[in-house]
Amino acid sequence: MTRYFAFENKFGTALTSFIDEKPSMEFMQSAIRSEVLIIKRQDFYHLVDEMPEISSVYRNMLEQAYIMSQQRIYGFQGYSALERLKWLMAHHPKILSKLSSKVIASYLGVTQYTLSRLKSEL
Repeated sequence: MTRYFAFENKFGTALTSFIDEKPSMEFMQSAIRSEVLIIKRQDFYHLVDEMPEISSVYRNMLEQAYIMSQQRIYGFQGYSALERLKWLMAHHPKILSKLSSKVIASYLGVTQYTLSRLKSEL
């Protein structure tokens, strides 16, 4: 199941795994050529403590992760499949041209056939 998309100039991380220092049950996959940066947890937290700019970036990252999580949980539970697709397109307008139908259908919790049908209803 696809849970999250990290688009250009955005962070993609297994944040829960990073915070509680346990192996993640998730995998990351890049759909395009990407630059991956790695930092040890202790080094990262040292930067957060010592540099206000990094602390601000981290706080913003946590806030955005929380907002996205809440939108996904509460919004998607009550939305129809068509409403989920419309929400996705409103928040990520170029997504249909950038990613495969298989990945998008997985994110929306529908089959590829259903996604195709929904696109025709737009």
